[in-house]
Amino acid sequence: MTSFALMPTLTIPYLTGRIAVLADLHCDHYARQKIDAFSAHNLNRLIDWESLDALIIAGDLVDRWSRNWPTALQFLTQFMPAEKIYILPGNHDFYGQSLGDEPEMRAIVEVVGAHFLQMQELWHGATRLLACTLWTDFDLNGMQNYAMAAAANFMLDYRAITKAAPAWRLPQIDELSMPFWSQAYIEPADTLGLHHRHRAWLQAALASQHFAAADGQTVVITHHGPHRLTAGPITEFSPAFHSDLNQMIQQYQPEVWLFGHSHWRFRGSVGRTDIRNVSIGYPDERRPVGEHPLEEMCLIQSNPWRSDNS
Repeated sequence: MTSFALMPTLTIPYLTGRIAVLADLHCDHYARQKIDAFSAHNLNRLIDWESLDALIIAGDLVDRWSRNWPTALQFLTQFMPAEKIYILPGNHDFYGQSLGDEPEMRAIVEVVGAHFLQMQELWHGATRLLACTLWTDFDLNGMQNYAMAAAANFMLDYRAITKAAPAWRLPQIDELSMPFWSQAYIEPADTLGLHHRHRAWLQAALASQHFAAADGQTVVITHHGPHRLTAGPITEFSPAFHSDLNQMIQQYQPEVWLFGHSHWRFRGSVGRTDIRNVSIGYPDERRPVGEHPLEEMCLIQSNPWRSDNS
């Protein structure tokens, strides 16, 4: 039986019931073009920031967290107080770093008063939010070994993230240029192991009794995708971006599942579950025709809740 070092449940103070969830800000990429991720997509105007109870980042805030998270967090606090900001890491956040860096990542977020998320449950009104990076099982096409080999060959993750934290950092080296003499890089088997762990935690959380009982709703937040329906055109590389968690979704029917990673803002329904991609994406990235408006896709509304004892 899998055991977890469970983090204490976080409670988001309920004022308006509104939360924004955004992924793939890639703030460092925008900074190199002297722009920022929000104004580049008019989100600085289209989102009513003052009305939000929280802003949750669903991965890929930057490349190389230790260098770039402080600046990115400072940027986010122009829109939200630090105590209303919640950061879930994506694959890019680990670039130039170690897959085992999460304790240090948590510390750098908490020192400014924000919150770090990983296998974390949050309560907001009558809503429970379940957040984990997820990674993938590489089995979207039913050819797991082939998909793992393809990912090892084409995905930068496996040439930019190390298995063990190096004893030194190389701040002068560009985020995407890793020296050949550095620590061993991760392999698809490493992220597959993380996927199994995150998936087991998520399944256990979904199976647990909701604190608000029949009045409660459930929102899942991951970086990687959970279903073929929102994966876009399926290619040999799609299994490195999405898993097929149809059985889990059908069984537990969370009201909403928000994710990022692929930068394709697709939306679909599985039963009563509304699945949405809330990626911002890279600057100058071409957007497909008919894409759903991100300023609408990223918002969730929680209902108020009062316990029987209140």
